[in-house]
Amino acid sequence: MLTMVGSIIKQIVMPIITPFLSAIIGYFVAIKIFEKQEKTKGTINKVNSANELFIKVMFIHIKLVAIRQNYYENVNKSSDPRYRWMKMPSIMMDIEKIEFNLSRMSFIATEKTANLSLEYSATWQNVIRIGVMIANYNHIGELINIRNGALHEFESVLLAKKIDKCDYKTACYLVGEASILRVIQLTEHLILVIDDILIEVNSFLKSFPQCVLDSVDSKLIKNHESILSFTFFSDNPNKKIKRVVEVDYQIMAKIFNEDEAIITENTETFYNKRAT
Repeated sequence: MLTMVGSIIKQIVMPIITPFLSAIIGYFVAIKIFEKQEKTKGTINKVNSANELFIKVMFIHIKLVAIRQNYYENVNKSSDPRYRWMKMPSIMMDIEKIEFNLSRMSFIATEKTANLSLEYSATWQNVIRIGVMIANYNHIGELINIRNGALHEFESVLLAKKIDKCDYKTACYLVGEASILRVIQLTEHLILVIDDILIEVNSFLKSFPQCVLDSVDSKLIKNHESILSFTFFSDNPNKKIKRVVEVDYQIMAKIFNEDEAIITENTETFYNKRAT
């Protein structure tokens, strides 16, 4: 009897069950493969977004370093604003606005940094901090254009009068003190903003690749994509950027005939104000 039952199972039941079980196993295997493919695709998209942002910020670094080299040594010789504005020439490099959809970087946020009400954070896993850096870089382009225009007016007067060089008093006499004070204010604010953003950009380039690595499953992108990084050509890559010598706010207050605290407030940047 047992032999007959076994024979029935082997001859009738098993041929029916085996394909059915194979189909079920195949179905779940296919789902797992599909899920892994989708997860891999999603991770690759995240890394591509991060790399795109990284490249944009890398070019910010290159442009700011090039701009700063044109004035750093000469401006750094004095803290007197009456001298410094003449040592910072017109900036002819185009500053194109950086456009980037920051919602694509939401995956880097941690539970602590995901609160968008936070204005700022010491980590680059905060989308707000990245947004502030980009917005302030875009602001540099606007400042440069305004300052270039004001300088051009002054230089046109010098050219018309065939004057090669002049001091602060002569400049005020030629185009009016108000025009020169405007250039001075723009110059000092621009110096601060460029230093601030360059420091932020350096921090981003050093730290952001690790933030991305901590936010994705690196095994999924192996043999597919690489997370970009940046090498600083320096004997000491951790060495902080040396700021331009701070302007003498007492002299600024004197020539503007204004309270020193107000002059400081009007000249300082977002980053300076957070540090105080």
